[in-house]
Amino acid sequence: MAVWRNPELEAILGGLLNRSGVCESSLNGLVTGGVRESDVLEFKGQCYSGVPGKTWSPGQEFAKDVTALANHRGGLLLIGVLEKAGVADSLNACVIDPAVEEQRLRQMLPNNASPSPRVEVFDIPAAGGGSYLAIVVPPSPMAPHAVLGRPSDGRRPLHWYVRDGSHTRALAEVEVGDRYRRRAAAALDRDSRRRRVANEGREALDRGAGLWMYVAVIPEAPTSAALDAAAVQDTERWWSRYRFGSPLGRFIGADGPAIPAPGRITFIDRYAGFGADGEPTEPDPVAHYLELHVDGSSFAATRSIPGDIETPPAEIARRTVADDAVMLVDVCIQWALGQAGAWGEADLVIGLHEVGSGETFRVPMPLVTYLQGDRGQRVSNTRLLTRVPSAVVRADLAAATDTQSRLAVTHVALAALLQWFGVAEPREIGADGTLLVDAWGSGYDVARWAREYGVASQPHRPSSAP
Repeated sequence: MAVWRNPELEAILGGLLNRSGVCESSLNGLVTGGVRESDVLEFKGQCYSGVPGKTWSPGQEFAKDVTALANHRGGLLLIGVLEKAGVADSLNACVIDPAVEEQRLRQMLPNNASPSPRVEVFDIPAAGGGSYLAIVVPPSPMAPHAVLGRPSDGRRPLHWYVRDGSHTRALAEVEVGDRYRRRAAAALDRDSRRRRVANEGREALDRGAGLWMYVAVIPEAPTSAALDAAAVQDTERWWSRYRFGSPLGRFIGADGPAIPAPGRITFIDRYAGFGADGEPTEPDPVAHYLELHVDGSSFAATRSIPGDIETPPAEIARRTVADDAVMLVDVCIQWALGQAGAWGEADLVIGLHEVGSGETFRVPMPLVTYLQGDRGQRVSNTRLLTRVPSAVVRADLAAATDTQSRLAVTHVALAALLQWFGVAEPREIGADGTLLVDAWGSGYDVARWAREYGVASQPHRPSSAP
């Protein structure tokens, strides 16, 4: 899993920005290809160590190089690649003990940068012994990052730098102020992106009917990929390979054609026919709907069908809500990880949407559990909802790289939704992603599903829990 996706660097190195994607042959390719340093790529021939005559410490030099990338578009710092006039010239596997060197660098950063940027460090073994180090620096929402100068009268002055082409330069005072304004604007932009993704998805559902449950995920650091024919094909291949069944044996059946929309590709659960040019036309959503944005955002929804398709829904089934959430969170998080990388946080929006009802349900909506056949019984001590609920939670993408950790995210999201009904947390999934088998009801082999997906399970909720 790449910590951060950058198409420009991936094209240069021929792989993802992680230990499995970058190897010594990738670095040799930089030398033989005469690759130049750029605003996202910097070479260092030696490890950061004390140099006679230097006024700054090794930690300050390292912080300067990292913050310059974080204050711009992010980038990659490679230790062990020597350059001449900014062009990769030769390799020097100077790292003897990668674990020790990584720890040293990680200690340097918070001691010499404010605020400390988040980075990923991994070693690249050399065939002849020794290693190189790669420091991945994603673009930072907390920019500008400053380098702490040497103590002066008990205080450490601040210095700001930015990557400018193949060089690093100091930021002027007006540029520092501008970046602080950008930091504040970025928070507003993130909120705007979250609203846009969720609103556009709900608007698409309005072409259908009935009650829907949806999840939208918007990464903190979206990728800069463009929507073109190749992106559509890549997305279609990704979706064709994605296979995930829920604990109750259900799937997101959006098997219709991949149809581009502004910045995203949509999938619906059936074909509607073909247009005059022979291309498939987009149908109205019936039971499943999926939007995959090229920047790593997504929107996924499933329909709750109470009976015939025109009948307004009269209740929400607790177990079905949990099962839907497992499916929707998994596909959205997995798309974000694959497209944007396992770095930073993502906003996760979860909610219900009743077509044609606006912000309130047509009739008050109860949360029910099925105890006798198909007849729902109201969950004790819950409220009838009149307002259509939605909630926003945060998900750490780096901590959501396997099924159980994504179930832990699902627990948080479900809790935020169920609290509208008066339920503190889901009974089907524990806070750590453990499946509580008995809560899913008889007739489903949820324990076997857990084993197949490598998820912990236990028969029931511990007696100390409510």
